[in-house]
Amino acid sequence: MIKWILNKITPKSLEVRAVLGALDQAEFELNKICMGGLDEAISKVRYFVNNDGNTVRLAVDSGQPPNYFVYKMIGIDLQNHLASGHLHVYRGVLGMQGNEILKAFHYCIAEMKKAQFQDENELNMAESALIQAIREVG
Repeated sequence: MIKWILNKITPKSLEVRAVLGALDQAEFELNKICMGGLDEAISKVRYFVNNDGNTVRLAVDSGQPPNYFVYKMIGIDLQNHLASGHLHVYRGVLGMQGNEILKAFHYCIAEMKKAQFQDENELNMAESALIQAIREVG
């Protein structure tokens, strides 16, 4: 309770505000291409950014663009959710919500590539690894 009150009255750092702005923009863009299922991922990232400002400041200070940081965090959560098997209708086949979340994951990867912070080959390998994981679980 005290941490919540302190978060409300303590001014956010410039880096945290930039990441929260990028998160709002990412949420808007992702909701245009995806028919739902992203609320949990967005909420987790928002909670993390609001409650772990030091990590956010370190990431942005090390050169990570705020939009890259946001799409990376959302992408990690979506990747974990897709690889869990909970969104499959049977082995290797995603259901409707799973396919929507997969579209959002691909969009996150595309936005990370645009930021040019991480090697494109690494991002392609992460995408391929997820596709392989989707085939194997369910």
